[in-house]
Amino acid sequence: MFTRRRRSRRSWTRSAASCEWSGCAVNPIASCRCSWKELDRCVRAVYEAGPTGFTLARVARKRGLDVRVVAPGSIPKAPGDQVKTDRRDAKRLVRLFAAGELSFAFVPSETDERFRDLVRCVEDARKDLMRARHRLSKFLLRRGVRFPCRAWTQQHERWLGSLEFDDALSQATFIDYSAAVQGLTQRREALVCVLEGAVAQSSHAQAVARAPLLPGYRHAHRSRAVRGSG
Repeated sequence: MFTRRRRSRRSWTRSAASCEWSGCAVNPIASCRCSWKELDRCVRAVYEAGPTGFTLARVARKRGLDVRVVAPGSIPKAPGDQVKTDRRDAKRLVRLFAAGELSFAFVPSETDERFRDLVRCVEDARKDLMRARHRLSKFLLRRGVRFPCRAWTQQHERWLGSLEFDDALSQATFIDYSAAVQGLTQRREALVCVLEGAVAQSSHAQAVARAPLLPGYRHAHRSRAVRGSG
């Protein structure tokens, strides 16, 4: 249940006064249901975005409460102010909220948030694949093995499949790096197929259709278009 404590990231405002609430981040819907009954419908609130997502803001709005979300990086901060505590953060949010100096984050629906998570997963797979390719290519350079043409094409993949090393240690390293690249390539392709199938039914379909689809950067541009359309 939500109890009054000092340690909290959620700042509620009423009549320019600050109330801090700390609660269960796993299921905020069930945790704060009884606490919201004590609040008037004219209450205005703001809290700093965190890893728990936007569930708190969505449920609060369904109950008639004006709850906003602000990104931590967009909160104005005085130069040299290095002290950061929950109570100071709550008072700062209340003061800036009352003065109209906060820029609020877009609160997506549950469907949009699931779509965003998939986009992040695709982007994570792309970064992991890039790191795995770098590890493999740098290993080959240390062994003096070079491919004369453009890397990471079908011709390059066939060339990689034909490589063998005389010593067992180098061969084991090469097999592990190659398997990592192949596994991450399949993982990214599978995720992209799911993402492309979900685009047409999402609220981001028009934004994705307008995104510039440059050769070699199609998936990256679509992912950025989805993230920016919110």
